Amino acid sequence: MKLFRKIPHTYSILFCLIIIAAFLTWIVPAGQYETVEVDGRMVVDPGGFSYVESNPQGPTDILKSIPQGADEIAWIIIFIIFIGASIYVIQSTGAIDAGMKRLVKKLKGREYIVIIVAMLICALGGATYGAAEENIALMLIFVPLALSLGYDSITGAALGLVGMGVGFATALFNPFTVGVAQGIAGIPLFSGALLRFFFFIVQVVIAIVFVVKYANKVKKNPKASPMYEIDQKRKLNLNMNEEFTTRHKLALATLIITFILLPIGMAKLGWWINELVGLFLGMAIIGGLLGGLSLNEVFENFVEGAKQMTYAAVIVAFARGILVILRDGAILDTIIMGLSVPLQSMPSHLTAVGMMFIQTFVNLFIPSGSGQAAVTMPILAPLSDLVGITRQTAVLAYQIGDGFSNIFWPTSGYFIGALGVAGIPWDKWAKWILPLMGLFYIVNVIFMMIAVSIGYGPF
Repeated sequence: MKLFRKIPHTYSILFCLIIIAAFLTWIVPAGQYETVEVDGRMVVDPGGFSYVESNPQGPTDILKSIPQGADEIAWIIIFIIFIGASIYVIQSTGAIDAGMKRLVKKLKGREYIVIIVAMLICALGGATYGAAEENIALMLIFVPLALSLGYDSITGAALGLVGMGVGFATALFNPFTVGVAQGIAGIPLFSGALLRFFFFIVQVVIAIVFVVKYANKVKKNPKASPMYEIDQKRKLNLNMNEEFTTRHKLALATLIITFILLPIGMAKLGWWINELVGLFLGMAIIGGLLGGLSLNEVFENFVEGAKQMTYAAVIVAFARGILVILRDGAILDTIIMGLSVPLQSMPSHLTAVGMMFIQTFVNLFIPSGSGQAAVTMPILAPLSDLVGITRQTAVLAYQIGDGFSNIFWPTSGYFIGALGVAGIPWDKWAKWILPLMGLFYIVNVIFMMIAVSIGYGPF
């Protein structure tokens, strides 16, 4: 009997990765870095690594890792279900379909403008206040929007995932990556912004050009899309004959106001999961009533929307299970130590590039910007002193390695959740984005070389 009769399901891929992670705990020695408190933050002591008693993970650990992962990442699961259900309520009023019909009519022949504007806004959000999780909600808007414009669902997903991903990675003033890493490395907050600004411009231009070219290709030949068959079924569900009534405008206005309040609340008011879920729930109730639904109909549609989010919500638990196995098996620190040792004997330019690729690999196991900074920067910052490159360059290597791979590795919680909401299998996304990732990393290497050559500082 064949394990896979066709391309593996995303859940199958993640479950196999959990098994591989468990296997590694039997062959990789367990190790641990000591942690110390620095400015109220727990970070690793680079000289405090020691081998510890092994804790290999068996079949029961594999099965338990998924519910444990769900428990640890419950906030994302709640976020996906409530946000998806809330937007479904607005969609059930007909406001979104009617609004898209109006937009398609106005932009006929100039649909690419939507791609450029949406990606620019998303990139700025990622670069300034670290927008990322917002992608989960945006998929419910961007994917049907792209389909209504004659593109495919990958184009819709790319508006948010690639747009925000590039902004998050180039990290002009990203507090969750550059802010944390610079604090650990002991360099001034948000220093070195000029190089990051040029880095941002170059990578955003590459991203937009790539997505626009792809979008135009699938618009001319829909069968060129890897999502063609799935998207054909979706397009049948789009009601492009809906008239844009006053009730539609009111319902759509609540959706727009919600997306305006979202970044303001997160950046200025410290909102997080409770406030964000409350915001969208309020949007569903008010927008649904204004859109012509009764209160019963609002919650009937809310429940239906929640059902449709199950695939996307549960997939996050599978992704987290990989980290649970590696952490409980005590091999994460051993892997990081083993990766950092060869860098000490390399030329400075190669060391900087090596740091970047190590951070990319580590992000597979620690898909958290601030968490990865706390683990790796205390090791790479003093290492940069030893090999003759600036700590600012080490921070750049970290932000690149963490940021760009967030929209590729299936262990990234918000990313795999957003793909689930968009209904795009990870393997199809990975195949599509690999050429773009290649372009990104060519530019990444060039900027790492520039950073070493100019003594990117202040130190």
